[in-house]
Order: sequence, then structure tokens, then C-alpha cells
Amino acid sequence: MNREFTDYLHNIGATGPIIDKAENAYKNCENICPEEIKGIFVSEYTEENGNRMYENLWFFSERYCMESKNFTQRDNIDITPYNKIIKRLFIEKKDYEFTEANAQSRAILHFVLHMGIDGTIKASGENCDHLLNIVKSYFIPNLLI
Repeated sequence: MNREFTDYLHNIGATGPIIDKAENAYKNCENICPEEIKGIFVSEYTEENGNRMYENLWFFSERYCMESKNFTQRDNIDITPYNKIIKRLFIEKKDYEFTEANAQSRAILHFVLHMGIDGTIKASGENCDHLLNIVKSYFIPNLLI
């Protein structure tokens, strides 16, 4: 896994065991995806007590998105083409104005592909800014027009 991905994981508070799980998922994706993996995102949320709960790990290439559901507990990969087939994006947000996120910021991206596949990606705190970058880099350019 490249340094940029590892830095991102550290930035959202991931520790050694979680980074190891992410590294394993990355290797799985790298072995399956026919393209270079260019983006990473951890879907996560913060509980009332302040604990960050890491859910699903996403990787993006030019034409494919890959998800490892519950990556801290399971070893799995789902790969889906998304090149120019995203039908709908819906972003739900709280204490976030698509500018610099703060500790209270929350964002949820819901998306639907033209074949009916849908997904949800969550972010809290500083990860909201990274979610916005993922939306701009990988989702909006692949909207079905």
C-alpha cells in the first residue's frame, strides 16, 4: 500500500491492527483489479462516546470500485465497475458545509448505479473532507448523463 494511503489511515486515527487489515484488503484488491488502485476511503462513524467505528474499506481505480465490508473483522472483496454508470448521488450532512471539517462534522454519501446496485459511505470529523474529495474525484466524473 502506498504512503498516501497509509498517511490517510493514520490521519483518521487508524492504529496498527486496522492498518494491517487495510493492507490485507489492498493486496486482495490489487490481485483482482485489472487497473492501478488510485483512491482509498474508510467508511466510518463516531459513536456518542467518541469511539470511531470503522465499517467498510473502499478502493477506487479508473473504472472499478472495490469494497471490503466490515474489513476489521472479515476478509472479503466486492468489485464493481462504476465508469459512467452512476445514476444518483445523495449527500446527507451535519455540521459540514463542504469546507474544512471539524470534530462534529458528519457526512453520508448514498449512491445508485444504473443496474440498481446501491451503496452508502459514512464519514465523521476530518474524514468528511476526504469523502468530499472521493466524491469529486471518482463519483461525479462517473455520473450517467
